[in-house]
Amino acid sequence: MKMNGFELRKQKKMQQIEEATEILINQKGLENTTIQEIADLAKVSKGTIFNYYDSKEGLAKVIFMNYFKKIKEEFADLFAQELDFETTFREITKLKLKLSEETNVNFYESIMQLFSEEDNFILEEYKKKGMEQTEELLRKGREEGKISSRYSDELLHLYLNLFIEGVKKPEIYQNIFPFTEEIITMFLNGLN
Repeated sequence: MKMNGFELRKQKKMQQIEEATEILINQKGLENTTIQEIADLAKVSKGTIFNYYDSKEGLAKVIFMNYFKKIKEEFADLFAQELDFETTFREITKLKLKLSEETNVNFYESIMQLFSEEDNFILEEYKKKGMEQTEELLRKGREEGKISSRYSDELLHLYLNLFIEGVKKPEIYQNIFPFTEEIITMFLNGLN
C-alpha cells in the first residue's frame, strides 16, 4: 500500500522524534530528558510530539519496545541459521557486545525503571525468551560434546550470567572489544 504525502511526513516526523529520544535517553536517561530537548533535537515542536505520543513515558515505551523487537529479531535470525554450538556462542557474544556498545547504562536503567513500575510482563517475556534460547544453546553444546554433562543447567546459567552482567558495565565493555575473540575462547575452553 502506497502512503500519501501526509502519512509519509507523519512517519518521518515520528522517526525523527524516536531517534532523538533514543539519543537523549542514552546520554542522560529518561528521567533527565525533557520533551523540549527531544523537540529541539528532532527539530519539531512539543505539540507535534504530543500529537503522536501521549507522554514522554509513552514515547519511551515505543523506543524500548522497538529495541526489544530489534534484539528479538537479531537473536531469532542467529538461531535460525542452525550453526554449531561454538559458532552460535561466538555470534551471540559478539551481538551482545555490539548491543552493549550501542546502548549506554542510562538506557538500560531507564528501561528497567519504566517497565518495572507497571509493565513487568514485558521484561518477563523478554527474559523468558532469553532463557529458552539459552536452554537451546546449552542443549546443543551438550549434544556436540562441548559442554560436560557434569555441569548442571543451574551452574551454567550462573556462569553465563556472570559473564553477561560483567559485560554490561561500561568499564568492561569499553575495553573488551580488542580482546573479544580471546575472551570467547577462554570462556568456551572453561566449559569443557
